[in-house]
Amino acid sequence: METENRSTNLTAEEIEVCRRAGIPIPTFKTAIEGIQETGLKLPGKYVVKMGEIFGNKIQWGQEKNVELSFVNKCNLNDEPGISIGEGWGFAGFTEKKGGIFLRYQEIFEANEHCLKIVA
Repeated sequence: METENRSTNLTAEEIEVCRRAGIPIPTFKTAIEGIQETGLKLPGKYVVKMGEIFGNKIQWGQEKNVELSFVNKCNLNDEPGISIGEGWGFAGFTEKKGGIFLRYQEIFEANEHCLKIVA
């Protein structure tokens, strides 16, 4: 089955079911769109928090100073996005929870890890 568009990660049938039931269609943005929205200057040094996603909740780690840069392959799906080095990269972005970068270009709930720019 093909998806209607990449920003939903749902099939056209699933989207139609959501529409008929009046359920909001979950969407995501790419990290590139997130960079543009947040005004990040890459490469650049930032204070970030990394988190683990459990359903609709995030368990945040400690703040740390990192050098963010743009890379063409930032995760196991070879998606473009931002990297903090150390093998971590983020290809998706959502405005949920104040704007966070997601490990993959999928809806929030389909990700396990995320990154928030603190300063």
